[in-house]
Amino acid sequence: MIELLYIIIFISYIFLILLTMLFVSSYLAAFIMLCIPILVLIVKPDFAIEFLSYEQGEFLNGMLTINNLHILLLIWSALLSIIIYTEFISWYVSRGTQKHEIKKLEPNKPELKKEITKAESNESPDKSEEKNENKPGQVNIPFKPLERFLQKLERLISGKK
Repeated sequence: MIELLYIIIFISYIFLILLTMLFVSSYLAAFIMLCIPILVLIVKPDFAIEFLSYEQGEFLNGMLTINNLHILLLIWSALLSIIIYTEFISWYVSRGTQKHEIKKLEPNKPELKKEITKAESNESPDKSEEKNENKPGQVNIPFKPLERFLQKLERLISGKK
């Protein structure tokens, strides 16, 4: 009977943290995740020690025991990794991409230099103004299919079609 109560406590604890993370804030979820066990230890130390030291399982003829403390640490590591991962992904997506210009290598032969300067002088001044402005944080990806895929993913995430 007591095991069922402890399972219910763990499940409600996990749902509280997950719902807070999804609907309010991941920082608040991490704060709640750490503060609830600490507050229980401060307010009701007898119950907290009894709860955390309760033996859930025993393996290898008693050499390895699993307590509620171990389960709590497992829950903490899983939820903290989810919180950190979502914060990292949201930061990465929101920062935008950078586009670096590729510098043209100057040819070694003077004949080619003359041809290039002649070709550049024949260009209209409008073409030089048509260069795309780089967004801050935008990266030039050398693989066009990958670049198109990432641009579509960025538009999808930002809500644009």
